[in-house]
Amino acid sequence: MSLRKIAYLTGEYPRASDTFIQREVAALRDLGHEVQTCSIRRTGVEHLVGPEQRSEQSQTFHVLEAVKSTLFLRALGQNLRQPARFLSALKLAWSTAPKGIKGRLYQMIYLAEAMVLATKLQDAGVTHLHNHIAKASCTVAMLASHLSGIPYSFTIHGPDIFFEPHHWRIDVKAARRTPGVLAVLTGDSLIILAFEVLARATVDHPGRGAQLLLALSRRTGMPNGICAGQGWESEAEIDLGAYHRSKTAALFIAATEMGAIASGHPSEEWLDLGALIGEAFQVADDLRDALLDEASLGKPVGQDDLHGRPNAVCEMGIGGAVDHLSKILAAAIASIPSCPGEAMLAQMVSHQADKIMPAVPARYRG
Repeated sequence: MSLRKIAYLTGEYPRASDTFIQREVAALRDLGHEVQTCSIRRTGVEHLVGPEQRSEQSQTFHVLEAVKSTLFLRALGQNLRQPARFLSALKLAWSTAPKGIKGRLYQMIYLAEAMVLATKLQDAGVTHLHNHIAKASCTVAMLASHLSGIPYSFTIHGPDIFFEPHHWRIDVKAARRTPGVLAVLTGDSLIILAFEVLARATVDHPGRGAQLLLALSRRTGMPNGICAGQGWESEAEIDLGAYHRSKTAALFIAATEMGAIASGHPSEEWLDLGALIGEAFQVADDLRDALLDEASLGKPVGQDDLHGRPNAVCEMGIGGAVDHLSKILAAAIASIPSCPGEAMLAQMVSHQADKIMPAVPARYRG
């Protein structure tokens, strides 16, 4: 590989909840790459749970702190001496800003952060910039790449990004990434990582670890996992409920079952909750595909119909799918087993239900 000095950027690094990013950085360093970690903000002490995190933080470049230093003045001077590139970056920032005064203001702040980051990367001789979580920090990465000429890439994860892709201008960020570099199969990689994590835990907890591995295998493979859901698409006649349970709900079932196993509770009584939440997400996605345009959805619309894939709207109509989604969500809340945190979990499911329910025109409401 030709990349020898890489920069990694996130909103906060290192975080105790993002150890997979730390593993990526460590793996790149093991391969011989020099990696400069960058963080928009300095993480709080609650994330410094071990010596590895403390070491990573001590080596990380903190963008907001640099904005308040003399580095910002030097970056500003450099950009003013290159007015064409700076004005081009300003235009890019303005054109990709969310609507409203607040969105424009934040975008100008991101441009200031990008100026400092670009100068730092050039000083360090960085040849490639990668961003994790394609939100505000990715906007900074895109603008820093534009100002410095250093190519960049990014990895998308986090459900709110997929719900609001146009707000975060994922289309523009993807179009401006390094040509030929595209992060795909992230979900598949995380599933494989889940097997690795469980396998390591099984050394110390063989009984429970084996149960967790078996549950994950059943929900990712055949005949009841996501592989089966993909297989349903090749059938001449498709059972919509079975398709949804296999393709989308399978991993939600795994999450509820494995949560129960990990805490020492029977997993069978948690199956319905996972299945219903997963089915709700799929029906909501079908409704979004039917009701939103490509710009709002952030991806091509009508793909299920184009490829002949099962779809709740095609089978039930928009009104029927809306009613079906409401019933699924009510059933999901009702299916929560009796447990110490039952009320809090019901609130979480209800809150998530409000988020995934798409806005439906009045003419489709019953």
